[in-house]
Amino acid sequence: MSPFFFGTSRRRLFGVYHPAQTSRATVRAVVLCYPWGHEYINAHRSMVKLAGVLAEGGYHVLRFDYFGTGDSGGEAVDVTLKGCREDILTAAEELLDMSGGESVSLVGLRLGAALAAEVAVAERGLVDRLVLWDPVI
Repeated sequence: MSPFFFGTSRRRLFGVYHPAQTSRATVRAVVLCYPWGHEYINAHRSMVKLAGVLAEGGYHVLRFDYFGTGDSGGEAVDVTLKGCREDILTAAEELLDMSGGESVSLVGLRLGAALAAEVAVAERGLVDRLVLWDPVI
């Protein structure tokens, strides 16, 4: 597990990379898309555990905080849905650069699931799988 900052100097994001613990024939990459607000706090431990289980199963995993949340730059007033979608795309591109993968799976919880679905539709060539965990519709 490696914490780091990524993104641009104007939109600095905090993430934690969980490298695959076993090798597979193809590189599999997963970005975890957190919920927002109090649901983030309640789900954090479960998302950390999920990242570890996926990494043990041979997946490269990135979990991150949206701009204006958690340990990323910005303030809560800076959070927008459009910005969160951009952050997911930035995280996916960062993970692919780190892992050498060609496509990424998105796993989203609550609001993170709704955002992940929107990104998956817009970026069909980049996102190959989508898991929606109790999405906000």
